Amino acid sequence: MELEFTTFLKNKLEEGLTKDEVINEIYKNDKYFYLYSSKYLNYNKFINDQFKKNDHNKPIPVYGEYWIPSDLSKFLKYLDNFVRIWCQYLIGNINNKKNYQECWEEFVKIFPQRPCSLYIQGSASCGKTSLISCFKEFSYWCNGWNFDSYEKRKAFNFFDDYDGAAGNGSWESTDFTYLKPWLGCQQVVSISGKYKMPKTVPNHKPCVFISNKKKKKDSQMKVHKNIWTNLE
Repeated sequence: MELEFTTFLKNKLEEGLTKDEVINEIYKNDKYFYLYSSKYLNYNKFINDQFKKNDHNKPIPVYGEYWIPSDLSKFLKYLDNFVRIWCQYLIGNINNKKNYQECWEEFVKIFPQRPCSLYIQGSASCGKTSLISCFKEFSYWCNGWNFDSYEKRKAFNFFDDYDGAAGNGSWESTDFTYLKPWLGCQQVVSISGKYKMPKTVPNHKPCVFISNKKKKKDSQMKVHKNIWTNLE
């Protein structure tokens, strides 16, 4: 039964459930609950370890009035609506009864149109990060790629402070190969990392890319329906 239980745990973790939701799923099955409680220290430590490594530090949102270009205003209204729909139709269904994959596939069928992405360029400390952080529901990458920053349940992807000083995420560098699927808001994306097994993850989300550098006219960062915004 232990093999059956550990396979069950693995599947629940891959569905992107929260820690409390994983525990609740165990409680629903008498056999699994007995095994979990009889070896509580071992299994509880294992579950805690899975969520310890998923702590995500993100910038603090700054709420208030922002003077922004009209194109950016249009995108933020779009993003706000997307986050609302994502939480209502996808996360809401998960909380009711279904697993993530089923709810995600259902969401894509209901809203098949590819999401939009946004590039924001502006000088340091002009409020770019603070503004986008107000939308909260995002996976966050700062300065470079990190496999563990991906969060399945978040409504959009946020790449912050990619200036290319070390080649990270700049349009001159080969890192663009890894960023293109995110900026293109592709339905699924293959990700990898150091000492990590490559895997393909569900996406179909908007992407916000922030930099202090201007986008070059001949930049290859031209992907589906991007709105390029200059805050200077």
